[in-house]
Amino acid sequence: MPESTLNYLAAMPERPYYYLVDPPPDTPVRNTKGDRRTLPIHDARALTPPPTLDREGFALVHHATAVEDLYDPTAIHRVYYKEMETLVANATGATRVTALDFNVRCQTRAARGERGAQEPVRLVHNDYTERSGPARVRDLMGDEAEAFLRKPSTHRPERANPGLP
Repeated sequence: MPESTLNYLAAMPERPYYYLVDPPPDTPVRNTKGDRRTLPIHDARALTPPPTLDREGFALVHHATAVEDLYDPTAIHRVYYKEMETLVANATGATRVTALDFNVRCQTRAARGERGAQEPVRLVHNDYTERSGPARVRDLMGDEAEAFLRKPSTHRPERANPGLP
């Protein structure tokens, strides 16, 4: 079984920080320490039973995009966003899905200074916290945000796993 080193954030007594821009004078760029762990990497496509949103928090679905160049921001906004909104709605039973944004993560393109390209994130992480998630909804959904945040989902459809090739 293949293994890989995953980089976690080590436990620390203070709140961690990492500046993506120049920090204030006499402030280090980060106060974090890494916790590197070598772990086996499993092919989730081979799991039996297959992962589900309700049990594992993710599901695998097959999708073939019509976008020819996934580095083209116009194609991403015009075509891929709609594809992903449809895919998520079909997989979850959601009546409304809104694609938020995307990041181009490519070490080679970032090193060349290509506009919009960023280095890969090398730490195990999630993108939103209990505080930043609702703040993002408010930023994007305007007047509708509070209704979305206030109303828990009551619709829990049976989710078919469309499988993978």
